[in-house]
Amino acid sequence: MIRTIRLLAAIGGGMNPKFKALGLSAVFFLVSCGGGGGGSTPPPAPPHVPGISNFTYTSASSAVLNAGGGAATVTWTFDFIDSGGDVTSMIWEGLDSGGNVAKTLTVPLTGMAGRTSGTVQATASYPTTTVGTFNWRFHVVDSVGNVSNSLNAVWTVTATDHVTTSEAPMVWEALDVSGNMKQ
Repeated sequence: MIRTIRLLAAIGGGMNPKFKALGLSAVFFLVSCGGGGGGSTPPPAPPHVPGISNFTYTSASSAVLNAGGGAATVTWTFDFIDSGGDVTSMIWEGLDSGGNVAKTLTVPLTGMAGRTSGTVQATASYPTTTVGTFNWRFHVVDSVGNVSNSLNAVWTVTATDHVTTSEAPMVWEALDVSGNMKQ
């Protein structure tokens, strides 16, 4: 290293002393810091954020007042991708009339280990004792906390067999949600 610095100092012989000193310290810095000699750690891998799409109800998207004795089972599917193959859970959020989160559930997803894409089937039990609309959304999370995009949905309890626009948003009650890799 000393020979390299002396050689560069000899090359800069006719330079302005201010620039010569600056050039020597810059060259010294580059010579002494460059190089990768062992012991360095590789840069961290870029994050692999999961993504979800193609939400589809696989049951009815509404129910009549008091259907199912006061509760209805709702099922839906969605597709996911995750290059890390480590999606672990679904976050389900019930929204109030202003779009704010009124209830949050973290749902472990089974059968996902090592899967980089596929379809998830999820199930929820919604109360049917009050006429109104359930606005909700969900996303998935991987083992290091990366969160996917969200998908929004609406589920309605009607007084009759058709949906009207005057129904009020529901107040979130007890709810059970589960999800697993669709076979």
